[in-house]
Amino acid sequence: MSILNLALQGVALKREDMKELIKSIKITQEFLENRISRLSLHDLKFKITSPAIETEIDSLFESILTAESQLTINDTTLVELRKFHKLKEFIDTHCQIRQYSFQIKKCNNSECTICLPVELPIEVFDELHFLPDTEPSIADSNHYKDFTSIYETQTSENFRPSKAGQLEADNLPQGIFNNNRVREFVECDFCGKIRCIYSIVFIRQSLSCDSPIESGYYSNRLKKPPICYYCGKNNSLVEATDDLLHGYQSVYPLCSNCQLLGHSFHTWGKKKVGELTRKRKRE
Repeated sequence: MSILNLALQGVALKREDMKELIKSIKITQEFLENRISRLSLHDLKFKITSPAIETEIDSLFESILTAESQLTINDTTLVELRKFHKLKEFIDTHCQIRQYSFQIKKCNNSECTICLPVELPIEVFDELHFLPDTEPSIADSNHYKDFTSIYETQTSENFRPSKAGQLEADNLPQGIFNNNRVREFVECDFCGKIRCIYSIVFIRQSLSCDSPIESGYYSNRLKKPPICYYCGKNNSLVEATDDLLHGYQSVYPLCSNCQLLGHSFHTWGKKKVGELTRKRKRE
């Protein structure tokens, strides 16, 4: 994305008078296409593709219906899509979602009712994997690792340029993000997670839909239902073990779905051995 920003330095945009939306933004689209098409990386020019047309969108939607027949074309947000369990299961088992990409791969499972049989030679198909996320080079942190060194490995978006170095605004009053200052909660329209509002005015700007639930949700004095620390849902919560409950000051809720995805109970404040012994004696 930083390369694309080079094409937009010093650019001011102004659309035409809006008589029809598509015609109104056409000139702006052509201008941006012209700027970006001048860019190159490793002597390769950037390619500009046209957006999907209506018939292509309808065709794609018809394919999605094989995974979830109850879906409608107006169900577009994560909050709405999470209601469709069959679609969610397909995404969890066949897809990789990232901020700037969405990848789908056949499962080659004979019991799958969605995927068609693999046509490639099986040895070729087995070598196909999701595209990896970028990771900084160990030798030089100003560069990324070579593609071949991270292909077929498990990566994450932790090093995504737009995610790295997200800091709170410097001009906020000191101590504003204190758990005792939580006054209300809001729900993200996109991911459905609960976020804290501090003193009615402030909310953390560094949060994204990838961020877990804030600790302030659990430790303030407002009445609220227990929700999963990772996804914000309050159904199918897993019961924490006695060792965890006795060993830490706070054990945040975890749902069975996030546990299946590899998450474990998030804890805070490990208790000292002496404190644990006194607690057990009282019991």
